[in-house]
Amino acid sequence: MNSLNTTQIRDLLKQQRLNKHLSAQVLVNHVGVSKTTIYRYENGDINKIPLQILAKLVQELDLSSAFLAGYPTNAQTADEGCLQRIIITVQKLSPDRQKTVAEFAAKQLVKQNGSENSRI
Repeated sequence: MNSLNTTQIRDLLKQQRLNKHLSAQVLVNHVGVSKTTIYRYENGDINKIPLQILAKLVQELDLSSAFLAGYPTNAQTADEGCLQRIIITVQKLSPDRQKTVAEFAAKQLVKQNGSENSRI
């Protein structure tokens, strides 16, 4: 079991909200905290999200609470979680380093598929 740390959970919540094109205001309406509090959770200004609030956020954002606890519920969830962590990490890199990561991934795909026709 690889449980996510507080920073990873915070980043995942923010990324999932953005991926679903949800404003903080939409979460306010469903979770019952202020918009400022949502932003403070996402930015790490509040380190401990109350369990009841976290459960509501997980539900609203269609995340698996089992996954957040470190228990992938199935292979698809585990793969999605891995992709989310990759995306979150790459977004924090400088543009040059993002390019390096993209080139590395393309090379790995070529090796996996055994041909140069596998470019992304």
